[in-house]
Amino acid sequence: MRQFDFCSGTTVAAVETALRCAALVAEHPDPQLLVAGWKAISGLGLVEFLLISDTVAGITRLIQTGRGGDLQLEESWELAAGRLERLVPIGKELPPVRAAMKRMLLATIHGIYLKARGSLPSDELTHKYHRGILLGGYCYGPLDPVENIVVNSIWYEQTFPSSKGFRTSMISSSCLWLVAARSMYGLVSFLCARYPLLTPDLALQRLLVAGADLRRADPNLSDKPSDEELDWSESPQIGSGVDTAFIQRSVVHKMAVRATVPEAYAAAAAAAGAFHPSPDAQIHFLASPGCVHELKAISEALLQCVRDGNQMLRGQFRALCMRVSIMSHQQREPDPTEIDRDFYLLVSQRIARFWGQHDRINCKVVATLEEFNKTAASKYTLHVICGVNELVSGPHFSSDPEVRGYNPWTPQKYHHAHVNFLATTFDDCGNPIASLFFAQCDNHGLKLGASLWRGHAHPLNKSGTFIVRRQAIELCIQSRVGLLSLSYINQKQMSTRTTRSSGGEKIV
Repeated sequence: MRQFDFCSGTTVAAVETALRCAALVAEHPDPQLLVAGWKAISGLGLVEFLLISDTVAGITRLIQTGRGGDLQLEESWELAAGRLERLVPIGKELPPVRAAMKRMLLATIHGIYLKARGSLPSDELTHKYHRGILLGGYCYGPLDPVENIVVNSIWYEQTFPSSKGFRTSMISSSCLWLVAARSMYGLVSFLCARYPLLTPDLALQRLLVAGADLRRADPNLSDKPSDEELDWSESPQIGSGVDTAFIQRSVVHKMAVRATVPEAYAAAAAAAGAFHPSPDAQIHFLASPGCVHELKAISEALLQCVRDGNQMLRGQFRALCMRVSIMSHQQREPDPTEIDRDFYLLVSQRIARFWGQHDRINCKVVATLEEFNKTAASKYTLHVICGVNELVSGPHFSSDPEVRGYNPWTPQKYHHAHVNFLATTFDDCGNPIASLFFAQCDNHGLKLGASLWRGHAHPLNKSGTFIVRRQAIELCIQSRVGLLSLSYINQKQMSTRTTRSSGGEKIV
């Protein structure tokens, strides 16, 4: 609408249509009457809280007769602008392009994590290494981004093992976006620390063009500088009439001022690893010459299948773990953190909610995949569930207690759930390949144990090549509670100890 005057006839018609659509979606009993009411009062200026009876009667008469005239939008726009100024602190506005670039880069990184999860053997991922991916599997490092996630996850799990392992067929959607966001901030911080003249916007632009690959984004990352020229023709434009391609080449030139690689990794660890138990150990693993040389040798010997988009065989994965263990030094598990009762109850609720969703969705996906296999040329087995939205096709008010299972916040019923999951099949040579699926399942209706769920599954990729759509994604960075519930997600194995002190009862 910014192509038109805010108060033009075109804008008025668009706002009136939007208001009518909003009334329909909200299930207003008479959308036309609602629109007429707004048209009636829009030109009356500011209405006092205590309206005189004549004014109320006049508005009622206008609504009933339908003679409200056209919408008067000038004061509405002024009111909206005033509210926006109060919500956005002065000097805190983001450049218009930055938000779009962050979402695009985040979508790219999320696709990289899908590839990494698909490259791990199913048993290893669901029994053990799901924790390593979420807590330490960052996509930055000296290798390909997918390879970085794999080796970083293995190194983290070997260096900081947990005594409370558990099996899960589903990884929390919010936790997946959280680790992708941390990797994004780590990548941006790495480049900005490495090249002081590189602004955050230029770093985001550079990472987008490089596909979140540090080897391409930083031409001086290795001992031998890279001569690759990045293609800036389709990159988001920063500023007005600015030749960002020239700026990009100049700030990362081999003679440009820059920090050392360990210093840049330290900045990345500080930005992405606020919850990392030992940033110094991670920096040594990624930046020390001996480790970098060994990681590149591992990549050449064992990770070709990962680069080809295939899943690692169990023997290959065990050999990889043995090679990484040489660079890992197991550290003592941190002592339990003392938390208060309210925080413990909040974490417990999130844990219970996760396992409830896990059981519901897992049964639906398994049944839906079985139905898909009846007509599919290649038979698939579930690898891992990696995205769930149970609030689809609604809302509708309902007092059904079953609704509280997937929507504990409001008495609103949603009829469907959308699920993304990875499933594994075998190619002609017997090599396992993971494919990304989308399924729509019912939230209500058939009970567990029924012969068929009314679900529909569709593979989103062919031959193991993932489709990553650069779409606008609204990311809500989770709080510390989200990370704690991730770390102690297995409620059955979560040990608690209640102690008495002068300050009252505490839970450890």
